[in-house]
Amino acid sequence: MVSSTEGEQQRKQVLKLIEEKEKIEKKIEEYGVVLKNNNIGFHEPLVDEEGFPRNDIDVRSVRLARTQIICLQNDLKNLMKVIDEGLQKYFYDRKDVPEASSSKLPPQMKKLSLNENMRPFLVINVVDPNSPGEMCGVQVNDLICSFGSINYTNFKDLSQIGELVKNCEKQQVKITVRRNGNYMDLILVPKLGWGGNGFLGFKVAALPH
Repeated sequence: MVSSTEGEQQRKQVLKLIEEKEKIEKKIEEYGVVLKNNNIGFHEPLVDEEGFPRNDIDVRSVRLARTQIICLQNDLKNLMKVIDEGLQKYFYDRKDVPEASSSKLPPQMKKLSLNENMRPFLVINVVDPNSPGEMCGVQVNDLICSFGSINYTNFKDLSQIGELVKNCEKQQVKITVRRNGNYMDLILVPKLGWGGNGFLGFKVAALPH
């Protein structure tokens, strides 16, 4: 069992890391606004058919935003691992101490301790209007922590998502997303014929695993 002083130091270290996490998430959101304002995601070309920079977008800002989002997502993934380890150590070292009860933790630590296994593995980078995705409430830069039965622990590649979606056409699929540090459950109904391509109407990219 650790002393109360050591426990307090552990708590402060985790809270400091959580503050860093929230700053990174805010930066990701800000760069996401750049893409949204240019009506572009991660995969659309930045040049026209003749190979010249597109004149309908701010190419320089979009390129920078894409690069920064990818770097920040990697930083966020690594930081979440450190936070998870810190939380696990805090609870393990103080498992016999009443003060370590989750009901007495600061809100930031309580929120993360309840969701420490909900690691994101996908990020949404495009949401089409009037699509099943928009109808269910997903937004650009949402981090997907579970998609039906698929989560961080069993996700291998995007083909799994495609297969699940095909098998669940017109059926309810629960997805859990993290947005601005908060977790929320959404109900998605994949379907064709909504006016656009595919079953979802949104695009995702796999986070580094």
